[in-house]
Amino acid sequence: MANSQGSPLKSFIRDLRHKSIWQVLGTYLLASWGVLAVVDTMAGALNLPDWFPTVALGFLVLGFPFVLATAFFQVRDSNQQGQLLEASPAVDTEDSPHDLPASSTPFTWKKAMLGAVGAFALWGLLAAGWLLFGSGGSFGGFGSASIALSAVSDVEEAIDAGNWLEAYDLAKALPPQVPDSVRQDIFTSASAVTNITSTPEGASVFWRPYGRSDIEGELIGTTPLVWPAPRTGISIQIELDGYVSQTLGLMRGGNRSVALRALGSDNENALYMSARNLSPVMVDARLTFNVPPRIGDFLIDRYEVTNREFQEFVDADGYENQDLWVYSLERDGVEVTWADAMREFVDRTGRPGPSVWTAGRYPEGQEDHPVTGISWYEAAAYAEFVGRDLPSVYHWYLVSTQSMAEWILPLSNLEGDGLAPVGESGGVTGTGLYDMAGNAREWLVNKVGNLRVTVGGGWNDPPYRFSLSQEEPPFDRSETNGFRLITNLGDPATFSITKQSIELTVRDFYSETPASDELFAEFVRVYQYDDLPLYGQVESVDTLPIGIRERITFDAGYDGERMVLYLFRPLEAVGPLQTIVYWPGAGALNQTEFEGASNGNTSIPMILRSGRAFAWPILQSTFERQDGYGFRMQDESNDHREHVLQWNQDLRRSLDYLETRAEIDSSRFGYLGFSWGGLNAPIALAIEDRFKVAVLGVPGLLPMATQPVADAFNFLPRVTVPVLMMNGEYDQVFPLETSGKPFFDFLGTDEADKKLFIAPGGHTLPIIDLTRETLDWFDRYLGEVR
Repeated sequence: MANSQGSPLKSFIRDLRHKSIWQVLGTYLLASWGVLAVVDTMAGALNLPDWFPTVALGFLVLGFPFVLATAFFQVRDSNQQGQLLEASPAVDTEDSPHDLPASSTPFTWKKAMLGAVGAFALWGLLAAGWLLFGSGGSFGGFGSASIALSAVSDVEEAIDAGNWLEAYDLAKALPPQVPDSVRQDIFTSASAVTNITSTPEGASVFWRPYGRSDIEGELIGTTPLVWPAPRTGISIQIELDGYVSQTLGLMRGGNRSVALRALGSDNENALYMSARNLSPVMVDARLTFNVPPRIGDFLIDRYEVTNREFQEFVDADGYENQDLWVYSLERDGVEVTWADAMREFVDRTGRPGPSVWTAGRYPEGQEDHPVTGISWYEAAAYAEFVGRDLPSVYHWYLVSTQSMAEWILPLSNLEGDGLAPVGESGGVTGTGLYDMAGNAREWLVNKVGNLRVTVGGGWNDPPYRFSLSQEEPPFDRSETNGFRLITNLGDPATFSITKQSIELTVRDFYSETPASDELFAEFVRVYQYDDLPLYGQVESVDTLPIGIRERITFDAGYDGERMVLYLFRPLEAVGPLQTIVYWPGAGALNQTEFEGASNGNTSIPMILRSGRAFAWPILQSTFERQDGYGFRMQDESNDHREHVLQWNQDLRRSLDYLETRAEIDSSRFGYLGFSWGGLNAPIALAIEDRFKVAVLGVPGLLPMATQPVADAFNFLPRVTVPVLMMNGEYDQVFPLETSGKPFFDFLGTDEADKKLFIAPGGHTLPIIDLTRETLDWFDRYLGEVR
């Protein structure tokens, strides 16, 4: 019998012809090909190392002999069973297969494939180990992907919470598992490009968090340099041998150019300011002025004039030298003789000097405190004594960097117990000046009627005085009154204009009455526009880390203009999208590049992460639609009126287009406006009923006159949608008491559906407050996004 059957090898070779075995082997090869295809795809998606598909192939090749070996033993067992059956005729062949042990059952596909399980198990074990515990370096997988996702999520959470320094540190320390493209996008979100130059070049630049003079600065390079700074308030120090070092505040990037002053030079502690443009938003909005748009070069003192310095004036008999008192001495418009004035300008002991001095000297130990207790005339005489000038309101506001109020004010000597040495507070401006807020209230050269302007507030003043000027009688010798000096380096004629009298525009909104119903109906008619075809076109679609951006154009409906709309959608969205339509700040009127402005805008990721769409209409005169209109806040010109009409038509035509998009829920539009967008919100919300809710950042009313149809005040009572207002406590553009609160009080919205949130700082909002309040308000009135 054995001879007839042959050796097991011959039996196996004979049985290879059986179709079932070839099917098993073919199935294995086909399955292996499928596994390799999946591995190749997943390797890219999960950031697996390059060697991973090769290892998978190796294990599959090793699995092939397992299949053959399994088949061999399975066939051998099958033959042996057949021999047993032939040798045992007494066995009932119909029932005998069910009586055999399981290990002796005939060959099947299932049992043959079990031979490959070892190979697949080994490969799977390696894959699972990599994906779960991979740590980077030369390996990657679920573990590294998990590490990368966790690290990126930590940065985004810090950004959402407004912890910009933490976000910056985390973004710099992202692990190697994070792909380079993602790393760059995340770091860009947490930083702001800063250009720092100096004259002369080659100065060392150090940085540290704002107000942290207790820690050593970190060297970031030498000038000129381009540096990605944290997107928050910091201070930078610029040092060069032979020159006075400078420390200045920095906020969310930008450009800084510093002219260093040589050690030992005249007025070495004065800072050089190059000629620059004057923007109305830099100055107290109540001040009406008419000066050249560009202010020439000048020096301005880093610190307020000290007791030690003023002592030189007293000791040099400055109060006895009539040549130094060049201005006409007037009280309430009536001239006072020099001799009579000198009898008033005495200290506590009746000797010439500031009102808070004794026996012609400053208080013991206060040589480095700012001199106070002086009239405007005494400050002007000292300036003449040293051959310099008092600052004008324009020079002072140019260098005070009001936009940094949220960082400057907490470190300033306001609402305190008394004076402090100059510079001790640490509240440095973006131009490198100290005590612009608090310590001494500073006299300026300008007149308002019979009064002289003081700015900055003093040690016993409320913080909002940093942004609002305070007019005082020039003979006032308050213990708070001090000053600093400037030296004009520009055109004398231009400088002379800056010293002229100014007018203070005050508008008491509570004493006014908004437009009547009849007049308002006429306003609504003026804002109507023809329902012309849109001819909309999606010109580009880009996938960004935060979402999908479309650039869309359509007919504006006037002057043959094409309107531009940028629509941002979340990467993953379910159902029709709630859409927030955005009206930006006035900076958009001076910018031409939308890309940079949108990259630095924190509202876009905030809204997209909430699951909503973000629509940014490019209004006439902004970005790529520049038409020569320069921002002037508001005025009575027809040109301004026509632009207000066009801006609102642009906004409403954008809603017309959005209603044509199937993925947009046209029943749930929200309005989001900041500053300029808040100022114009009453008009937009009163004439357009498709907005269901509004969030306004740092809005307010302006005191300047404008045509009634363009005056937001006339539209406020007609606003009925829920409105959240967020204002800065020390806002210099829209002062809270005279601008922000009247705006809120005149809103026609029901009391239960309007809210005024007051945040610390000036004309900016802390990101954590902005995010929390905004999303809560939209969730409440548009519904939470599932």
